[in-house]
Amino acid sequence: MFKNGFGGVTAADGVQWAELNAYSAARLYQTVCLMEGDVVEWYLYHKARGSSAPEEMKFNIGESPTGVGSTTIVQGQTNNAGVGTVVDCHGECSVTTENGWARYSGRFSWDQPTGLQTIGFEAVSGANMGNFLDNIAVFGVTPIVELDSSEAKGFEGEHTAANFPIGVRVSGNIPEDEPLVVEVAIVPVTADASDVSPGESVFIEIPPGDYAGESFPIPLDVLTDDLPEDEEQFRLEIVDKPGKGGYRIGSVNACGEAGLSAATYTILDSHLSFEKTGTFVDLVGGFGPDGTPIKNAGDRMDYVFTVVNTGSIDLADIVVSDTVIGTPTLDPTQSDIGTDGRLPPKGKAVFLASYTLTQEDIDRGEITNLATVTAIRPDYPDRPPLTATSSHTEPLPHVSSISIQKTGSFDPETDDGDGLPDPGERLRFDIAVSNDGNTTVFDVRPNDTGPSFDGMPGSGVMGAFSPESADILPGTTQIFTAYYTLSSEDILVASGITDGVTNEASVTGRTPTGETLTVETPGPVPMTMPGFAVEKKAGVTQTHRGGGGGGGTVPYTITLKPLGLVQTTRIRLADIIPAGFVYIPNTATIDGVPTEPSVQGRRHTWEIDVEPEKNVEIGMVLGASAATGFGVFRNIAQAERTDIDLVYRQKGVADVEIIPEPLFDCGDIIGKVFNDTNRNGYQDPDEDGVPGVRVVGVDGLLVTTDEHGRFNVACASLPNRRLGSNHVLKLDPRSLPTGYRIISENPRVVRLTAGKASEVNFAVSIARVVRLDIGAPAFSSGAATLSPEWEERILALIQTLEAEPSVLRIVYSDQTGDRTLANQRLKYLRGLIAQHWKERSNRYRLEIESLIQVGGGT
Repeated sequence: MFKNGFGGVTAADGVQWAELNAYSAARLYQTVCLMEGDVVEWYLYHKARGSSAPEEMKFNIGESPTGVGSTTIVQGQTNNAGVGTVVDCHGECSVTTENGWARYSGRFSWDQPTGLQTIGFEAVSGANMGNFLDNIAVFGVTPIVELDSSEAKGFEGEHTAANFPIGVRVSGNIPEDEPLVVEVAIVPVTADASDVSPGESVFIEIPPGDYAGESFPIPLDVLTDDLPEDEEQFRLEIVDKPGKGGYRIGSVNACGEAGLSAATYTILDSHLSFEKTGTFVDLVGGFGPDGTPIKNAGDRMDYVFTVVNTGSIDLADIVVSDTVIGTPTLDPTQSDIGTDGRLPPKGKAVFLASYTLTQEDIDRGEITNLATVTAIRPDYPDRPPLTATSSHTEPLPHVSSISIQKTGSFDPETDDGDGLPDPGERLRFDIAVSNDGNTTVFDVRPNDTGPSFDGMPGSGVMGAFSPESADILPGTTQIFTAYYTLSSEDILVASGITDGVTNEASVTGRTPTGETLTVETPGPVPMTMPGFAVEKKAGVTQTHRGGGGGGGTVPYTITLKPLGLVQTTRIRLADIIPAGFVYIPNTATIDGVPTEPSVQGRRHTWEIDVEPEKNVEIGMVLGASAATGFGVFRNIAQAERTDIDLVYRQKGVADVEIIPEPLFDCGDIIGKVFNDTNRNGYQDPDEDGVPGVRVVGVDGLLVTTDEHGRFNVACASLPNRRLGSNHVLKLDPRSLPTGYRIISENPRVVRLTAGKASEVNFAVSIARVVRLDIGAPAFSSGAATLSPEWEERILALIQTLEAEPSVLRIVYSDQTGDRTLANQRLKYLRGLIAQHWKERSNRYRLEIESLIQVGGGT
């Protein structure tokens, strides 16, 4: 090797050049791998050494390093001035002179099998002269590329463009002006474009230079996602690009042998799924308004935690924890965990736990718990543990419900010892509030304005409830107690009245959500204040008054009822008998024991010791005297306190009616309506009765004659026993057969005597009817008097009527329509006929009927 300036020579390129002496056969060479089809371009610089004679050389290619059997690429002669001549050429050759050097260049196509070849320079000229050489370059020997690994694996995101574990190895010369770009195709196997970037091909740029199996990384990203996927794979395949500027796939270590053109990358998937489910278990019972079970404190939640290995590697050390439950228990019967503690891919692990609901849970309205699972990857200890969470919310519907029950009683603590209420003593009221729902009801408060006494507001004092308020848990009852101080008016109004004290109340509370809950008593709550009630019954409801030697008797039963008594108490029973009744001695009993009353006029009394809840029965007999009138007589029994002037209002009342005794007290009527054919007013043997005729009394009584014309009125009146009484009957003329007229007195008045029957008969007969038709011309013009000639005709009419009993019917007609004048004329005519009839000595009772026809009407 020589440096510029040696022997006055300057390098063709750079600052150094080489000399190949020719003392013996020698060859300067380089081994290259040629592949069939390669197009090789070459050039070299050559000149003779300090001699005017040219030196000859060969540039050849062959398998032997000595050049034996080589193929000449170019053979040329060059002088020391750099002028050369091509003697022999393989392919294309040319020579030029540059800077005192001969530049030989050319190209050829390698059509031999692929393999290692030596390209070298040989000296042809002998002697001791050398050949100056510089810048020998061979182009077109296609670079060889292959992958440096056939497989690799990694987790999602573990390998990126900066550290992808598979690279491309390169052997060959990359010219300065032609950088090499190797294309590697991404071929999906089970992965897809969402798992790797880029998704179809990746390009690796190889910078210029000579390489002998150097490796270059593949800039490929394995992407991360949150999907639990099976083990995924993709394949890397080098795309073969022969020709100029390209490359060939082959072994970079053994020319002609196949190179590693494809590699498989496995994406390790380490996912797990975690699911938590909860099941409600009803232990306490009860149903809500919608018919579903109520969730109460004490009920249970059963939880199942299911872990599934959805990845492609084993998991181990699986730990489940829960924010509410703590650590559940593994159920080996449902789990796939092996004896080595590993959960294989697609295997599951099941954990179980139970939780008892608390009242705080119910009041909150739901129970939410978060479960967490962790697992390690035993085959990859440097990888962090896997973790997942699952939450469960169980709604706990609120059923907020309270009910109230109120009771009242006489407070024995303030009683003065007699067991009866007195002013200043108290009534006790208890309100029991029960929580019938499943939530706590907070700040429950009773509301009560005080009792009413027989419907009237109390005049005493109502105290406050104790406790004032309370929080009530489900299934429990809180009793609130208050006292009412009685006034004398309260006692007077309601003592001894069954349910005489009433009270209404309500309670309010607050639900866990802040809503107001109000419940009222269904209605007034009754209470009976200590006292007494009396019931009285008569053994008979009707009797007769005394007469015929004796009076009617009435047995009475009186029941004295203690109401709300707390101890045996002395009370006075008073019986006030009605006027006209008398007590029959030695008939009174108390609970069957003869006990005579104290008698003060009509007032009969007993003082009795009465035990709580034990009725006392008093019996007695009264008699109705002969002087007693008829009607209803009321007997009253009442309870009275012995220490104060107090009559209990619930009295016993019994009514007895004194009714007539038919044989001795009634006045009866019998009678007949008959056809008086001879009109003498008496029924002769041949005169029959008239059936179906109505006879009416002044009191509205109505009787109808039978088929023989008979009628009777039983007990028509109750006459005065000493003087008797009048009774009036009237025959209804509208009920007589056609043509019949009453010829006897009607109505009839009869004097009735007690215990006797009186007879009343009515005589009727078929009568002759005499009709008088008269008009306006019979009267003076505009006047109510008759004209003189009609006065004589009236006398003739009287004679006709006198001949035999008759009924006179007058019909007045006037077409002028003056009804007032017509009435005046008819009145005048009736009076005139009546006056003439009175003058007759043999007259009978004359009946006159009249009819007016004015202007064509009646």
